[in-house]
Amino acid sequence: MVEIGPGLGALTFPLSRTGARIIALEADRSLAGALKERLGRKFRERVEVIRTDALKYDLSQLGQDLVIVGNLPYQISSPLIFKLLEAGRTVNRAVLTLQKELARRIASRPGPKSYGIISVLVQLKAGVETIMDLPPGAFHPVPKVASRTIRLDFNRPLPKQLDDPAEFKLLVRAAFNQRRKTLRQALLKAPLALTKEELEMIFQTAGIDPTIRAEKLSVTDYIDLSNAATVQRRGKD
Repeated sequence: MVEIGPGLGALTFPLSRTGARIIALEADRSLAGALKERLGRKFRERVEVIRTDALKYDLSQLGQDLVIVGNLPYQISSPLIFKLLEAGRTVNRAVLTLQKELARRIASRPGPKSYGIISVLVQLKAGVETIMDLPPGAFHPVPKVASRTIRLDFNRPLPKQLDDPAEFKLLVRAAFNQRRKTLRQALLKAPLALTKEELEMIFQTAGIDPTIRAEKLSVTDYIDLSNAATVQRRGKD
């Protein structure tokens, strides 16, 4: 297991009792030192504390099928989740406590305003399960926002074959960056280098209504749209 931001070990000690090897990544020098002292000889055999920025740490050096655990500092939550998405088989699953609003966006289904870029990109690669909500009083110091714990399972296949992951991300970001516009309007104004005629052909091939908005499309719809765009680009080349 890799624990992100262990602090003084509120999770580290219970996790170590599972028998798993724990790599605890702590960016704060004083907290890392204090945790090492608290561990003592008994727990040091199972827990290794590394003072490092989790966003810069190369998880692949630890092997494959890692379990990531942590009460994430809110300022690194989104970047760290995107890092995990790019980790491939290195990460098997993650159990993370996040700001409740971010967790809600990650798990959101198509339709509401909470459904956006991070919803689609996470759900493409991971199953999302909400575990529990935590009030501000569960933490010290007390934050100003509520928290939510979610589980991300990365060991599942894609919902559908995806021809070009880079094209998929580009298209999803372009659609949601103009989310008040219809898909046709949003993608025409995006830097996708597609003509109006080419875009209409993409919508027709994917079977997507160009007059709806970005939040109405499911992850599978975006795969269909991306695959159609990939075919269109390869035809131009």
